[in-house]
Formats: sequence, C-alpha cells, structure tokens
Amino acid sequence: RGTLHQLILYNEEMLIAEFSGRLLAAIIARNARFVGMADFLYLSAVDYTIQRRDGSVLLANEPLSREQVKAGALECSGIRVAGRGLDREGGWYWCIVEQFV
Repeated sequence: RGTLHQLILYNEEMLIAEFSGRLLAAIIARNARFVGMADFLYLSAVDYTIQRRDGSVLLANEPLSREQVKAGALECSGIRVAGRGLDREGGWYWCIVEQFV
C-alpha cells in the first residue's frame, strides 16, 4: 500500500504487470546465471539466497569464474515476496518495471 503515491517520483516510462509465481521464480532463477554481471535483475520486496548448487560454501576469497556462473554453478533458494514464501503454482504478483535497458 502507498506504492502508487511513491511512483510520482519516477519520470521514466514504466510498466505495470501481473506475474505468475512460475514466471517470477524463473526470473529469480535466471539471476543465478548473471551474478556480478550487468544482466542481473534487481527486485525490491523479493528476498532469496544465492548459493552453490553443489552445497559447498561460497567464499569471497575464492570467487567463481564467469564460465562457472554461466554453466549453472549457482542457484537461488528461500524465495520470499513481501515477507511471504513464493507461491509458484497459484500465486500472482503485481510488478512495476521502472526501467528498460
């Protein structure tokens, strides 16, 4: 609530859309392949963890190569939207896309 009032601050073109839980989950899963790159999509009010697919610890002093990231070494888990778990099968979520690149 109150989000529409906050949108007055934006002068750019924007799109208001309703995404299914499956589509939103796919967008978030896509981010695991673009960590640290310009194609990473930023989402507000959406929280999740990016972790190694093999379960090993992700260490800052041992970064993955771009090839490892693009090959799918990472995955997203624990997805929450506005503090609630993502409903992949029956959920629908209003999304405001404020910038196209």
